[in-house]
Amino acid sequence: MEALLFTAAGGQYLAPLSDLDEVLMPARLRPLAQAPAFLTGVLDLRGATLPVLDLAERLGRAQMAPAAIQGPAWRRWQRGNRILCFSTGGVSLGAIVESVTGIRTLSADARREPVLTAAGAPAFLGDLWPVDGRLTQELRLSCLLEPAELALLRGTTEDSRS
Repeated sequence: MEALLFTAAGGQYLAPLSDLDEVLMPARLRPLAQAPAFLTGVLDLRGATLPVLDLAERLGRAQMAPAAIQGPAWRRWQRGNRILCFSTGGVSLGAIVESVTGIRTLSADARREPVLTAAGAPAFLGDLWPVDGRLTQELRLSCLLEPAELALLRGTTEDSRS
């Protein structure tokens, strides 16, 4: 498996390259009034509205993500921040990460089961992989939002077009 390595909320994670549409440099985000906590804001991506998630909030470490989450994002981006773009449930999304650290080819034989059982962990937490001498958790980007949250986001996106 080819995987993108990145840091978020102070930890190293990976996502299969096949799950990603693209990686963006920091861009000006527009916060939305009454948005749920996981939604940092939206950006105009080639004429389409792209909702951008607070990945640190998803990982249970809100406010440890880039300073872009606090105050006007376009004034607080830190060097190295990126936006991972992906799609789920027919919706294109972005997620802020602190940095992208590389691409690795991982052998399926190296995969290790997660420590938490499926009942004890969110669906977006995947397997563990040994990378550069340490275990790195896979994030299933398509599972970052619960169905009810995705439905809220769809409403936000559709409302912004009218």
